[in-house]
Parts: sequence; C-alpha cells; structure tokens
Amino acid sequence: MAEEDGALLVVLEHRFVKPTGVRTHDGTTFHHHISNRYHLSEKNTWISFGDSYAGALSAWLRGKFPHLIYGAVASSAPVEARLDFSTFNKVVGISLMDEAVGGSDKCVADIWEALAAVEASLMGGNETEVGKDFSCCETPSSLYDQIELLGSLTDLSIGTVQYNGIGGDMSIKEFCNLMTNKTEPFEEEMEAYDRLVRLVGLSNLKVLYVRL
Repeated sequence: MAEEDGALLVVLEHRFVKPTGVRTHDGTTFHHHISNRYHLSEKNTWISFGDSYAGALSAWLRGKFPHLIYGAVASSAPVEARLDFSTFNKVVGISLMDEAVGGSDKCVADIWEALAAVEASLMGGNETEVGKDFSCCETPSSLYDQIELLGSLTDLSIGTVQYNGIGGDMSIKEFCNLMTNKTEPFEEEMEAYDRLVRLVGLSNLKVLYVRL
C-alpha cells in the first residue's frame, strides 16, 4: 500500500514499557527524528498503524497529538483498560470450538482438563516434577512462578488462535488434533496433562520468570 501511494514506511519498535507506564511522547520524538532525517515538512501527512497493544498506542498517539498524526489505524486495540479481561479468553474459546477451522468442543474441554491437572499437581506439592515436565528455567515453587507458568501455558492457546499457522506456528487444527489425541503418533490414549507436555515440547515454549 505504501508503494502504491508513494509513501514512506517507517517502523517504531517499542520493546519495553518504561516504569512510568506507556509513553506516547516517545512517538513524537520519533516523528521529529524521521522528519529531520528525510526532510519532511508539515505538508507530509502522517498515518499511524498498529495491532493489539501497538494499535492502542496508535490510537492514543493520534488522540494526544492530532497536530502531528492525521489519522490512525488501530486494529484489535485494547484502548479501554480492564482489570478482568476474561472476554478475550471467551473469544479464544469460541475459535477453538469452531469446526470450520479444525476446532471442537472437545478441544476446549481437553485444554481446560490439562490446565486443571497442572494446577492440581502444583497445589499437591509436585512443583519439581511439573517444572521438569514443562522445561521451566526454575522450579515453580512460589505462587508467582506458578501463576506465570499457567499463564504461559494458556498463551499457547491464545497464540494459536491469533496466528493460526502463520509464521510456522501451529494451526488451530494441528493444535486441537494434538490436544484431542487425533495425531497419528499416539495410538494409545494419553492424559490431557501429557498431551499438554507434548504440545509444549513441539512449540519450543520456554517459561521464563522475571524477578521484580
């Protein structure tokens, strides 16, 4: 699209959120730098694009600095902060139940069963075994580490729905086939917990903890 319109396409990579929170004025610094480097003037129109978190930044940048950003495209942008964002998980669940893309009700049920089994194992004092099963960098002994582990395992479902095979990740069909034991390598019935362990191994998920 940029080539068709003769536009300059630049990317601002926002890797880390500063301790003070989201800093939209970083975008204005970027705007100033690019304008100087490419000799842009006020006649050059700026349109910001973003998806998900970056989409929220795109919308906030336009809202806060309309004199710099003419328009913004904010796709799937969570611009309204919510403490309980469980509606997102519901959307993921609906996608994993969609038979048109290889999902099923059983797929979602088996995911819940697997996560419940992990939680029960942790609550039962089997942190060392769970840590080894899921290749954790440290034994998830503390409640914080256990929450992080369960969050990372949940992210497997979220990432599968979000990308559905794009970029080498598993498609929803592949994911659900493994979770519901439809894949060829497994002739005998496997417990949901074991299938989740296998899934983590195939996805090369590494569970890391950040000590604050």
